[in-house]
Amino acid sequence: MRAVSRVDGVASAKARISSKRTRVTASSNRRLPGDLEARVTRAAEERLSALRLASPPPLSVRLDSRGQR
Repeated sequence: MRAVSRVDGVASAKARISSKRTRVTASSNRRLPGDLEARVTRAAEERLSALRLASPPPLSVRLDSRGQR
């Protein structure tokens, strides 16, 4: 999902979308991600909203950062 990849602090991102859910996994090389998960979630929500789906599937976001290992 390019919208998530463009968030400052995101090194890589991938998304899986099905009729039941949308799962976004992003990784960061920052030790202290701060509010990065919230910004990634917001970017994903905005992109899904722009698709104007009749019933958008629930979104889950996972952020892997260097400091969480």
